[in-house]
Amino acid sequence: MHVVLAHCSNSSSAMSRQYPDVLVLSNLDLMVIDECHYAGTKDHNYATIMRLFYHTLPVGQRPHVLGLTASPLINAKVTDTAERLRVKLSEFEQTLDAKLHGFPEELTNCHKDTKESIVHFDSQVDSFSTKLPEPDMTLLHKSRGKELRQLQTLCDDVGLQVTSTYISALLREIGRNEYDRESVVQFNELKVYLSHVALHLNRQVDEGDCGDFSGHTEKMSTLVGLLTDLLKHDDPVGVIFVERRISAIALSHYFNQKKPMAHLDVDIRSDSLVRNSTNIFKYLNNSNNHDPQVVDQDFLHQTKRIRSVIAKLRTRETNVLIATSVVEEGVDARGLQLHHFVR
Repeated sequence: MHVVLAHCSNSSSAMSRQYPDVLVLSNLDLMVIDECHYAGTKDHNYATIMRLFYHTLPVGQRPHVLGLTASPLINAKVTDTAERLRVKLSEFEQTLDAKLHGFPEELTNCHKDTKESIVHFDSQVDSFSTKLPEPDMTLLHKSRGKELRQLQTLCDDVGLQVTSTYISALLREIGRNEYDRESVVQFNELKVYLSHVALHLNRQVDEGDCGDFSGHTEKMSTLVGLLTDLLKHDDPVGVIFVERRISAIALSHYFNQKKPMAHLDVDIRSDSLVRNSTNIFKYLNNSNNHDPQVVDQDFLHQTKRIRSVIAKLRTRETNVLIATSVVEEGVDARGLQLHHFVR
């Protein structure tokens, strides 16, 4: 019996197209695809391999496929109807030429240990809006525009004080954009602008003209309430899923500041997990010619980071994990209580 375990690198499908004898699926009896949910993304290597090498074979020559995943849909949207989700699952099954199967509920006890709290908000009704000072982009490098625009979105989402804390972290950790050759003058102007925004936010918080007493949006106040209620009982841990990387990092920095959380009778020890977490204001080269060795090193670094964060969660060194979809495959932490923070 011939078996292959598929776990693709960024260059594997391109190499196979150039050298077709490298991957001959008709010689296999079983193909095991780890993290098979990526096959649901059309431009991923898994989908490419299935399209170019698997589905082009006659049915009798195709190997059996065993796909492993904790989350079959990674491209699902909040607005997807039940029917749309069924269509996506059907398309996923067709891509892998396989049927979905899961563990029977009686074999798992996650539902007994997990509490999920979902609160929906209408952003136009439930949040206040404060206009951040506009940056003068004639003084800044053009690559900074997209990231700076995210500050306004963050402020609208979670409020003034969280945004101010995040900007303070940016000022400590940002570096010049080497890929786009940002000049020293442009970089210094960026820091001046960020400092100006932080002062503007802090002034509004001090004056009390910013929603509730701490400058939170209603959503942020609700989240703090959920965490306060959660952490008062026993010794649980919580996971907050957010849509944007900037939100995860900003919330983690905020909760780890002792002063703004001093009025709460709970001890919040948070950490965040996002993709490309080595620098919280990281810019990528516009070209697609990334060095495969650098990509592999980044992957290894990210893997070690994930293991470290989850280990701290298990040992209760931290009790709140704030994450994007990078951990949606599952968090193995006994007694986990899950709070889902939706936008």
